[in-house]
Amino acid sequence: MGQPNGVAERRRPGPSPDATRTAILDAAESLYAERGIHGVSLREIAEAAGQRNNAAVHYHFGGRDPLVQALFERRFLELDRRRAAMLADLEA
Repeated sequence: MGQPNGVAERRRPGPSPDATRTAILDAAESLYAERGIHGVSLREIAEAAGQRNNAAVHYHFGGRDPLVQALFERRFLELDRRRAAMLADLEA
């Protein structure tokens, strides 16, 4: 039956897309570290990230290759900053 007085049911907002992407990246990084890139399915990553939708990785990243690229970029930025700081220290 409908809601009284025509009031629509309100849905609780889910996590933000950024929070979901971060959760997927965290889960993928952990699982890949344990079992390697080809030892983990995208479904396992979605499940470990707390996603009920098995297509979440495809939705947010487009598949395995773009997910791995996003993981690389995520870590590369910090590594590049550290490298630049160490080079600056050498020059000083």
